[in-house]
Amino acid sequence: MKIFLIVFIICLCSILLTDTTIPGGDVFGIWTVEGSPYLIFDEISIPNGESLIIEPGSVVEFQGHYKFNVQGQILATGTQQDSIFFIAADPSEGWHGLRFIDTSSDNDSSMIKYCSIKHGKGIGDDEFDSFGGALFIKNFDKLEISHSTISENSAVMGAGINCYNSSPLIDNNLISNNFALEIEPGSGSGSGIFASYNSSPIISNNVIRNNVAYSAPALRCCSNSLIINNQIEDNFGIMSAGILINSGNSILINNLISNNSADFWAGGIDCEHGASPTIINNTIVNNSAVYGGGLMCSAEASPQLYNNILWGNQASAGNQVYLYDQTSCPDFFNCNIEGGIDDFESYEVMTFDGEYVNCIDSDPLFSESEDYPFSLSEISPCIDVGTSDTTGLNLPIFDIIGNYRIWDGDNDGVATIDIGAYEYGAPLVGTSENIEHFPYFVLNQNYPNPFNPSTTISFISTKKSYINLSIFNIKGQMINTLAKGTYDIGYHSFEWDGKDQNYNDVSSGIYFYKLTINNEIEHVMKCLMVK
Repeated sequence: MKIFLIVFIICLCSILLTDTTIPGGDVFGIWTVEGSPYLIFDEISIPNGESLIIEPGSVVEFQGHYKFNVQGQILATGTQQDSIFFIAADPSEGWHGLRFIDTSSDNDSSMIKYCSIKHGKGIGDDEFDSFGGALFIKNFDKLEISHSTISENSAVMGAGINCYNSSPLIDNNLISNNFALEIEPGSGSGSGIFASYNSSPIISNNVIRNNVAYSAPALRCCSNSLIINNQIEDNFGIMSAGILINSGNSILINNLISNNSADFWAGGIDCEHGASPTIINNTIVNNSAVYGGGLMCSAEASPQLYNNILWGNQASAGNQVYLYDQTSCPDFFNCNIEGGIDDFESYEVMTFDGEYVNCIDSDPLFSESEDYPFSLSEISPCIDVGTSDTTGLNLPIFDIIGNYRIWDGDNDGVATIDIGAYEYGAPLVGTSENIEHFPYFVLNQNYPNPFNPSTTISFISTKKSYINLSIFNIKGQMINTLAKGTYDIGYHSFEWDGKDQNYNDVSSGIYFYKLTINNEIEHVMKCLMVK
């Protein structure tokens, strides 16, 4: 009997510990947890038109520096209890990451959910080999990366996630301890996330911390990203530390940017090269740099800041705000800035030409609670003093931790948004994950405006939804429809050629464009045709 029991246990253990060897080449079908771990001995690819499903609890272990190319569809969807692991047998050698390069949009959407991705290394001889340690996405939008841990990866550009002309959804992830290599002095950027060359990802509800790079260790955006409800903390860079926006019109809402440090520029946010981001209800605290502890602007950067807290940041020049040159002209509305406008510093003697409206200089009196140390206490001067008219600011339903935004707790009939990423007094309806249950859209101002003969109208969606984008004249008559149908998550743009639906030129004047979502939610903005 004992011999039988021993034999049974040995057989059972051999079944439970069964692994699967993948020699390389094409892969598709289903990788079951029973076949795990999957040992990868060469470069593998999911062919165009094929799918690979990886079951929760599976381990994919690369035995060398091999790529995982996705030309078809991957569904690596773990659970909160059973993650899927992508790792390297030798962390020092690493593997070459998940790579979506020119993946056809004819494939169904791919999903990386509840995964742990480690040891990816962006190195090699090809032009893009040094881009993306864990994930490199080029010319592909239909991808969701959510509820995953992306850590201990390295690359020259985008050690965690690199988006190149791609607009994936990056939501509810922990992105930490990634490192942007220096192949040559002055290289290495965007250790957490790098969004470049017309990329417009949605970056929401992530914790991005403890990343290191020469420049922008947390996040670097070169186009029009939506950056909402993220905690960006404890990152270190030489040139900049928190968020670098070096072109485009990104939107930053409800982010906590804290305790980041740089040896030179910008501890919190760095805006460069004509970047014109809209920065709304962020808490930017305790960051440090030599120039611009909280915010730095250079080379014609012109951010618009509404309802932000800049407090406790430290720098040799410009603790809260540093303006490198006269061409950089930020505007501030209803912000709480330590030291006020008199504490702004610049590279040379210059005057501040931007707007500075309804701003205060008062200790924000944070609650210093264990869970949310930068939330507002009941006596904070930041309560109910935000922008009274939030039209066009595209405010979300919730703040950074899931409180309702613009909460009239006193029932006095006046509901005004608070300053900062946290709304005081609103009932906590859950966590930041509440946001993923509600569609959130940003309808952007058309560009150019005024225009003749054409203009571009764009919007960003966080949920796949049925939308209608139409043009109306000043009498409220619909004159043209630019888009109608079901649209995926992401950034969408449409050109209006200044014609009505019968292809006739419209006259000069004011027009309105309306975005309707799922036949109920509406956003309206106006534009001006000038002939």
